[in-house]
Amino acid sequence: MHPEPTTIQLLGHATFKITTPEKKVILVDPWLFNNPYIPQGLEQQPVVDLMLVTHGHEDHMDIRLKELIDQSSPTIIANNICRRFLIEQGVDESLFEPMNLGGSLPVHDVTVTMVNAFHHAHVYLTEKTVTFPHAANGFVVRLSDGTTVYFAGDTCVFGDMQLIRELYQPTIAVLPIGGAP
Repeated sequence: MHPEPTTIQLLGHATFKITTPEKKVILVDPWLFNNPYIPQGLEQQPVVDLMLVTHGHEDHMDIRLKELIDQSSPTIIANNICRRFLIEQGVDESLFEPMNLGGSLPVHDVTVTMVNAFHHAHVYLTEKTVTFPHAANGFVVRLSDGTTVYFAGDTCVFGDMQLIRELYQPTIAVLPIGGAP
């Protein structure tokens, strides 16, 4: 019996759903509510096992994200700014796996590495926006079948992309191209 293949599905804009050969569901940059690009009917996601957030812009970290988190209590990996924001919104702190740039962590059946990205980032607090310089990151996700995906997040081109290629040898790279689906 052959294992199921890894599937990667674009859910609109920068939101991706990965289903691993072991049937774990990974959601990257979840923007599900009021996303004009999301395929109809996908606002209500199945159980999510792992959630990766690259930065605090609302098109990568939905302001209503707590609703999705409450549905499935996924493991969450995000930079400290996004983590603090989500905890302030009532997300259970125990769901987070701490990580910083350059760190790698095995979670479920994948290994996640947080890598650099160059993008201004902010989070929306109820009545004001707070901007944090350099509060953005990307991820390299290595799956059990050997597939390695580089999610650059929102970033400009920078020299360390070559180093990411050399170190992690991604088979798939998800790069920003201007906000279109």
